[in-house]
Amino acid sequence: MNDTARGESERELKEDIERTRERLGETVEALAAKADVRKQARHAADQMSARVKSKAREAAGSVRQLPRSVRPAGSVRSVRSVPPPAVAAAAAGTATLLLGYLVKRWSGR
Repeated sequence: MNDTARGESERELKEDIERTRERLGETVEALAAKADVRKQARHAADQMSARVKSKAREAAGSVRQLPRSVRPAGSVRSVRSVPPPAVAAAAAGTATLLLGYLVKRWSGR
């Protein structure tokens, strides 16, 4: 084998090693993300919160479009009429329950 062929095979081998290292790094990152139960639970809770807020806005919009004679009494209240601490407490309680449920589910208990 001449020096040129040996140099090329060494270069190809080094490139192959570098590609393998990159793939291994990506695999390790993916496994670490799957193992982070707390982060997954937080992500699921955030998604659920966004869906609930969206549905609440849709429902409020639907009720506002109804004629006043058909609307349930006091059905369209401003969000500002609910005290902020009450909203925060309800959100915290819901998030805690959801997080507990997800952690138990993912941990297999």
